[in-house]
This record gives sequence, structure tokens and C-alpha cells, in this order.
Amino acid sequence: MALARYDIAWKHLSDRHKEIDDWLVRMLDEYAKNRTEHFAYAIIGTFGSGKTQLLYYIHKCVKEKEMLPLYFIAEDLFKEVLKSREIFAQDRIFTPGDLYNLIEEKINQLKKALSIKDDLRVKEIVDPRGKLEKDAPEVLEMLVRDFSNTNFENLKVVLLVDELEGQYGILQDKVQTRDRSPLREWLESKSYLKFLAFAPAGIYELGGADRDRVKRIVLPPADIDYVREKLIKEIGPSNASWWLSRGKARQLFKACELLREKSIPLEANEVFRIIRDELDSIGQAPTVVPAAVTSAVDPSKIPFLINLHPIETESARRYVIDTDRLETGQLASKLADAFRLNKDNAILISEYFKRTVKALSNEKGITYIQDKDLPELFCLVFDHLLEYEHGSPELSETLGEILSLYETVKREEAALYGIVGRSWELKETTWQLPLTIGEIRKAFPFPTMNPIVKNHIPAEMKKKWEGKGLPIWKWTEGDITVLFFVSERDFVNYHEKDEFLSLALPDGKGVLCLFSTGEILKEKKTLVTWLEKNEKFRLVELPPLLSDFLLSATGEIQGGIPGDLDLCLKNFKQNKEDILLSRKSEIYSEAISEITRSFLPSPRTYCKELLPDAVDVWGKTKIQDRGPVIIGIALAFADLTRDEKQLLSDLMMLFKGGREGKGIGDLRPLLPHGGLPTLADDLLPRYGVKKELKDSEPISRLKAYWRENEKEKLVELTRILPLDHFLKLHTEEDMSRLLEALWRTVRAEFDIEGLETIVQTFEKDILPMLEECHELERKGISDFGLSGLNFESSESLVKAKGGFEKLRDIAKSALIDEGSASSLARCIVNAFMSSLNVESDVRSIGSLASSVKKALDDLTTAGEKLIKNFWEYRRATKFVGITEDEVKTLASEKKKISGILTLQQLNNKSKENTQYLEDVSANLGRLDRKLAELESIFNQILKS
Repeated sequence: MALARYDIAWKHLSDRHKEIDDWLVRMLDEYAKNRTEHFAYAIIGTFGSGKTQLLYYIHKCVKEKEMLPLYFIAEDLFKEVLKSREIFAQDRIFTPGDLYNLIEEKINQLKKALSIKDDLRVKEIVDPRGKLEKDAPEVLEMLVRDFSNTNFENLKVVLLVDELEGQYGILQDKVQTRDRSPLREWLESKSYLKFLAFAPAGIYELGGADRDRVKRIVLPPADIDYVREKLIKEIGPSNASWWLSRGKARQLFKACELLREKSIPLEANEVFRIIRDELDSIGQAPTVVPAAVTSAVDPSKIPFLINLHPIETESARRYVIDTDRLETGQLASKLADAFRLNKDNAILISEYFKRTVKALSNEKGITYIQDKDLPELFCLVFDHLLEYEHGSPELSETLGEILSLYETVKREEAALYGIVGRSWELKETTWQLPLTIGEIRKAFPFPTMNPIVKNHIPAEMKKKWEGKGLPIWKWTEGDITVLFFVSERDFVNYHEKDEFLSLALPDGKGVLCLFSTGEILKEKKTLVTWLEKNEKFRLVELPPLLSDFLLSATGEIQGGIPGDLDLCLKNFKQNKEDILLSRKSEIYSEAISEITRSFLPSPRTYCKELLPDAVDVWGKTKIQDRGPVIIGIALAFADLTRDEKQLLSDLMMLFKGGREGKGIGDLRPLLPHGGLPTLADDLLPRYGVKKELKDSEPISRLKAYWRENEKEKLVELTRILPLDHFLKLHTEEDMSRLLEALWRTVRAEFDIEGLETIVQTFEKDILPMLEECHELERKGISDFGLSGLNFESSESLVKAKGGFEKLRDIAKSALIDEGSASSLARCIVNAFMSSLNVESDVRSIGSLASSVKKALDDLTTAGEKLIKNFWEYRRATKFVGITEDEVKTLASEKKKISGILTLQQLNNKSKENTQYLEDVSANLGRLDRKLAELESIFNQILKS
């Protein structure tokens, strides 16, 4: 890097440089003659513009005019304040008066050391860190050589202070003031002349009192005419040198020297290497931009970055701007009229317009601009102007007006083209610039628009936030969420969190992740790969400038991360106190939006149509119970074997709806309300009119909902995500049901727990009880003359015995099924079986049936016993005169119970008849015993 040197002259790189030189000479003469009104001047210039070189020039001029020039680097001059803890072993509080006294004492000590030729003491005061001796030893040598043993009583002093902007903020913290103006008393003093070197941003940091006490000298950029005349003759490289340096002396001389040695034109790869490895960056860390941003142009255009001039191409209508004939006054008038500008600003803009366009012109000063590029050309002019003038006292009060022009020239096209554009001829020409103005703005950014926000260093911000496992910025672009990550590891940690999935997975949504420069994703997890393939996710490494801006801006985040970038930029843009930050934010906001829009994913939409039959068959408005619906519509995704289809078709026949006696399934009356009836009626496989086994109509339509390639992608995702994450694809209930059905089908995750137990319950408890009821009815009909039994509320349960047996057989088949959809088949069977919930009813009816069976058995036994008693109680039957046939007839009549009775009625009737027969038997027995007693009595009487 070309550094300022004491032994070289300060060159007039423009007319303004010469004006500054002439003014300096006059002002120093007036100071020597005690005619000076102002004793403090701020030399304002961007890094590399020549501030230090100008201080060296003033130093030499002061010496020539026989005054004492004292050059200090600010860090050395204010050492006792800046490093009070190290020097005084404690943090001291200083006042502006203390600071003034400190400097006065230091100058007095320096004079004393010089007067006694104490060279070591002089060096200790002026250059305690040895930096001056390294960078400009001539300053020290001249001071000691020319001013030792000098009587300083009447010798005027000129104090030159360099690099003040880097220390001023610390002085504000260390020196106690009300208005943060630590230099107030020192700047007010008229004991000697003072020149202070500032970067433009530094002047805005000055406290109000300090800022009002200095006169500002703004260093302009180099003029392209100077470059062409003095440094490099060839037009393309001379223009390129100006743009590669942005007119800054330090980088300009280096670029010209380098390009003079090259045989231009060069190949793109050579130019890329030169820009990357040999040219100096523009600006000072941390506010630095590269000499050229090669990524801002197509690779085929990279050679033009070092050979920039109009070239011949296809004919088109373009503005022909002759800068040698351009009258800045006339242009200023049109600008003022078109955009209602302050006339001073209009003059300044027209001046920079001429400078900017001249650096894009041919050897005759002519350039060619596409009409659509005119707004962008003025934005480039504003960039150039702000770089060099934003610290200017003439501009500071109306800087907002110029900043607003960035939008105005784009919005008010009629004024731009109808008034300003008429300054130049618009005609057919075969000449044009090899780069668009937009490409030039991006390829050659000005350091004023450096990425640093309020002195928040990007590297320090990165260190502060890295490792939090979160993005540091978040904003939205339509349906896309944009996240900025400090590091790869933060993204890796974050992308597995529910928050990220909620942003990336919903249908039609997506995420664009931006990485800070140098960060790459070393390994992509399967989810990231899927999201990328489906245009729901992109990952972009940001260019250094944008990355640094976003990192630096995090210093303004209030609270936790991620910060809301839209809100933050809005606050920056509306900041009336920091106009530069406002403009910087507008530029970077535009750049961020542009790169964001360039990489925004275009998410696939999987839930784009009305779901077939959701409203009429299986949706939330039809069925509230989610479970049965999911296993039903899962049939749309299951690869059923024929046996499985047959099994489910048999299940459908058991539970299908209809009217009694008109095809209703055996078990349908037992099915509770909810989703299962719909599952049976509308979703299970069935036989068609041609006796073919087929899917139901709703299932057939659901199978066609996703195209095959869409379904394949969703199937892939089901294998990556757990269910709760997969369902983030869509939160609408009906769509969620369909997604869960797909996920469960692919993963074969269906609830089949308890199916074997239910089958065992059927075989052990339910079916035997039902069989007992049926056997009871058969027995009642065949043995007791019943027409039938009325099982009342359990009628359908008992009648469904055959259905229960078929259901058991279906379940057994499902349990041994080894087909691809076996888990779904089992789940559906399980759902129907577990929903029946008949165990309690079966136990109740079974218990009553057992009682009735016993009662009937007791009746049969009573009849048989009566017939047997005919012979046992022969005395009684003879006495009564009853025959055996008559007894049998009685027993038979009491056993015959006609009609259709309920179990309770049958139980009561059986017990009643049993009691009657038992009473007859008992009476015959008593009669028989009485007759035996009478016979015994009569026999005794006869004997006696």
C-alpha cells in the first residue's frame, strides 16, 4: 500500500487541490502576521485521500515560513488521558480545562527539551511509541535539527494532529462535559494555530461545541484529467485506475503504477488475480471495500474492470454526453427546476456529475448512456458526491435533500427525462459502455457506504453472537422467511429446532438462509437436502460488504436475537440525526433486497386444490373424530394385496349401512356414531357391479390428488421427519388428516395394540355367551314350544352372533397377514372391533340367559319328577283316580310356553310352571303319606 511520505510533494490532483494550496499559503502568511481570526481547522478526507500528506505539506510550509511545526499523532498527544489507568494506576476524570492544560504543558516541555537539545526527551514527548520514527523519521529529524537551541519566546507554533477520529470517542468518555465536547477550551484558545485531521465520519462524532469551533477543509477526489495527463495516458486503464481507487490519492498512484506495467487487455482470470492480490482495498479497516467487486459483473466482463471506456457495439438509442462541453451551471439550473433543489446543492451535484461521467468517457470526454440507465447514473453521482462531501460544512445542513434524490430520480421520471435528460442528445449510436451503470455501482462501491454501523466492528459482533444457535437477523419476503446466521454451527443447531421447521415446512412457505462471509455448510442433513430439492430452502454465503453490514448492525439490537431487520433498517432510515447512517441503510437495504430476491426459493405447493370428498365424506365438517378418518384415507396410499383388500371388503360387508333386511351389515347396528360408519360405507374396498374387487370412489379420487412425483417427494419427507414435524406442512385440519394418513402409511405406524386380546375376548367370552343365547332360543323353541325369544335391547347383539364369528375370523386373518399393508389392515380391524364395546352387554344378557336356562332345566326336572312320582305315590294317584297319561299330559302342558317371550318373561313363566309342578308333586306326596297312615290305622282296627 502506498503510504503518505514526508519526502514527496503534495500534488494538485484537481483544481480544488490547488485552491486549498493557495488558501493555505495565504492563511499561514496571515497567521505569521497576527491577522488570523480562526485558530482551529479540521482537514476532512476519506481514508487514502491525502490527509496525512497534506499535514506533511503544511509542516514543511510552516518551517519555510520560520514558524515551529509540531506534528503529533492523536494517540500520542492525548496519551495521558487515553491511558490514564496505565499511567496513573487509576482511571482519572478529566475536564476540558485539564485537557487544555495537558497540551499546553506538553508543548512547553517540548520547547524546553529542544532549547537544551535533549533529543531523547523530544522523542519521548512527540513519538513515545516510535510510530513517527518508523513512518516519517524526517519530521523528528527536522524538529531536532532545525529547532534545537532555539529561543521560542516569539516563535509562532502550528500544531498538526493526525488520526484524531480514532481517539475522539475515547476522549468523550474520559473527559467530563455536558455536551461531549472534550476539546472545547483547547480549540477556543488562540495561543497557536491548529490543524486536526479527521475522516468524514469523525466530524459527525464531534460534540456540538467542538464542531462549532473548527473550520472544515474537505479534500476532494483526484480529477480524471490529472490521471490522464500525468499518470497513465491510455484511456481505458486511466479511467479504470480512477474507479479502482475512487479518486483517492493513496490507491490511485498504486493502481496507475500497476496498470502501466500490464499489457491490456488481459484475460478475466488475470484481471481477477490482479484485483484480488495486487490492488489495495479502499478505505480503512473496519470501513473498507475492495478495489473492485468482481462478483458484481459477469465473468466475461471482468476484463473491463481494468479497461473501462466506451466500446463499439450494436446500434441503439443512447444519451451522448460530452463532458468537455457540459456547462455545470446549466445542468444545475435544470436539476434545481426538475427536483426543486437548493441551488448550492444543484451546483455541487452538477460538478460531481461532470467528474463522474468524465471518468467513464473516451479520450474526447464523451460517454454513452442507455436511457434506462439515467436514474442509476445519478445515483452513482450521488455516491461519488457523498464519499467526498458528506463532511463538508456547505453540505451538512442540506444533506438530507441529496439523500432523498436517490429515490426521487427513480420515482419522478418525467422530471428526469423531460427536463434534465434534454441536456444531452439522445440518438442512435454504436458506442456504449461495456458495463451498465448498475454494474459499475456494484463493482466499485464507495467506502462512505462502508458496512460499519456506529462503530460496531463486524468481527466483534460475530464473536458476540456466535454459538447462540440462532439467526441474528430475521425478516420476510412474501412467503419466504430470510435468516442471517453468523456461523455454520449456529445454523446446524437451529435447523433442527421446531422454530425453523415451522418456518420452512408449511406448504407454500420457505426459508432463505444467509451465511456471513467465509461460512459454508460442510455437511447437509437429509432434511436440508429435501428442502433444497423442493425449493423450500436455499443457503447463500453473502459478499463481504453485505455480511459486514448485517454483522455490524447487530450492535443496535435491543433485546435478544434474532432481531427484526426490517424494523432496524426502518429506524436507521428515519434517523434524522445521523443522515449518513440513513443513506447507508437505504443503500444496503436495497442491496440486501436485491440479493435476497435473486436467491429466494420458489416453494412447491402440495396442497393446492380442494381435497376430494372432504366436505361430503371425511372432512372435519362431516366427522369430528380424526382417528377413523386417518386410517380410512390411508387406504389411498397403501399398497394392499388382494387378500388384504378381500379382508377389508369382508369387514365392510359386516359394518355397511342400510335398512334392516335391506343389506345392512350384521354388526352395523352395534357400531357407535362417529367416523367408523363412514369408513365402512365410503372408504373400505368393496365389490363393484361387475363383481370386481375395487377401491371406493373417494379413495380412488384421493389416489389421484398428488401426481406421482409429488407423492414421491412427500414420501421421502415422511421418512425424514417425525409426525409432529411432518404435519407442519399444513395446519388446516382436513389437509393435516391426509398428511398424517400418508405419514402413517409410509412408516407403517398404526395402532394395533390389543387386537390379539380382543380376539381372545371374542373367543373366550363374547362368542360363547352369544352361542348360549342362541342355544337357549333353540331349546326354548324345540323343547318348550316357544315361537322365539325377545332379547329386547340385546336383540341386535344376539342376532349378530354370525357377524361376530366372521369378525373374529377376519381379525385372525389380519393377525397372520404379512402383506405390505398388514399394519393398516390390522389397525382398521382393530378400530372396528374395539369400537363395539359389547362385553358388558354380553355379560348381562349371558347372565340372564344362564338364569333362564337353569329355570327351564328346573321346569324339565319338575315335569320328569311328577311323572316319576305317579308310581311313587301310587296310593294317592289311585285314590285321586288319575292315570299315568294324565300326569304326563299335565307335565307336558306346563312345559309348553307359547309365544315370543323376553328372557325375563320366560324366566318368570318357567319358574311359575316349575313351582306348579313341584306343588302337584308335593301334594301327591302328602296325600300318599296320609293314605298310608289311614291304611295303617284301618289295618290295626281290623286286627283288634
